[in-house]
Amino acid sequence: MSLTKMSPDSWSYYASEVAGGREDYYAASEIPGLFLGRGATVFGIAGEEVSTEALERLFGHGADPRDGRCLGQSFDGRKDAVAGFAVTFSPTKSVSALWAVGPGRIPDEVTKAHLVATREAFSFLEENAAFTRRAKGGVHQVDTEGFHAASFTHRTSRAADPQLHTHVLIANKVRAEDGRWLSIDGRELFSHLTAAGMLYKAALRAELTSRLGVS
Repeated sequence: MSLTKMSPDSWSYYASEVAGGREDYYAASEIPGLFLGRGATVFGIAGEEVSTEALERLFGHGADPRDGRCLGQSFDGRKDAVAGFAVTFSPTKSVSALWAVGPGRIPDEVTKAHLVATREAFSFLEENAAFTRRAKGGVHQVDTEGFHAASFTHRTSRAADPQLHTHVLIANKVRAEDGRWLSIDGRELFSHLTAAGMLYKAALRAELTSRLGVS
């Protein structure tokens, strides 16, 4: 599991290669990019497919993915701004190998197990790290309505090896309880990453055992 910061112009990379699947590295994806998170639920778009236009609005401009309305301070003209955080959930190689060579229903069940584990780990991050900071110097940590995120699941590595993995892009826009749009408290996100990774692995093991009897 890994986490990297996104710049406002990085949306085009994800739009062309991740969402659009133009490169061989991503061409095998059969699962559409989907919005997720409590913030996306408030917007009424959770579970909907991610379009290039929506991705540009949210991560390129810091705007509402539905209509382009600005969500607080815009990212326009701020190339050094943190537009979001890209979290990658990826199982051990043996799981991807099982997915690649398993007969019958095995590949489908491995994919389902991976997606369930990814959702559980993401929910943990949202529950424990969807905060922002208020007041001078950000001395007060406050709760928010949740993340606005987009997930993209793919099946191969850059070396064309079987590698089941999901990119979850979390927009650096959260709405505080007073209605203001602010940035995520990134320190909490990074500090909970290891625990989320452990949860992902535990959930994946449980799902594989339940679905396929894997020990």
